[in-house]
Amino acid sequence: MRALSLLLLLVACSGTTTDTTPTTDTDTSGTGLVDNGDGTATASDGLVWEVDGSADGLRWAEAVTYCEELTLAGGGWHLPSLTELRTLIRGCEGTVTDGECPASDTCDDLSCRAASCYACAADAGPTDGCYGPAELPNTCEAYWSSLEVSDDAGSAWFVSFVDGHVYSYGVGNSYYARCVRS
Repeated sequence: MRALSLLLLLVACSGTTTDTTPTTDTDTSGTGLVDNGDGTATASDGLVWEVDGSADGLRWAEAVTYCEELTLAGGGWHLPSLTELRTLIRGCEGTVTDGECPASDTCDDLSCRAASCYACAADAGPTDGCYGPAELPNTCEAYWSSLEVSDDAGSAWFVSFVDGHVYSYGVGNSYYARCVRS
């Protein structure tokens, strides 16, 4: 009887393989990043990200200029839209791409700043307490998006990878910039 059970188990498992190939995809939504070896990383959605980002916090207009003038790996960079920037959020269900937070490139007024946009706890993300991808350094900061708040002059949207929040604030404040290109 024992031999029959073992034979059945072997037959059931034949042809089954386990993929042990390491992967850099730490994002459950499938937008992991692959290091291109030139200071850039490509996401599975085709976006190419600047790996290091700005060295210091910048006011919003400075962040826009920083990305437009970046010549890394051939140039062509821009400050990410809010929707693009949200693709880097890891582990905060409300604010990941397609999460409950309504703030996006198509919902850009103050009514889009819902409770679901700031529902995760600080320092509780999956990447050493942060909500950004492990493949990018300095992820535990707040980063500007290119999207201005349509009904709040002088404000723009940003993502804080410290707490996974999607929020807006005055453009005179200093946050980091991480540039992107298609």
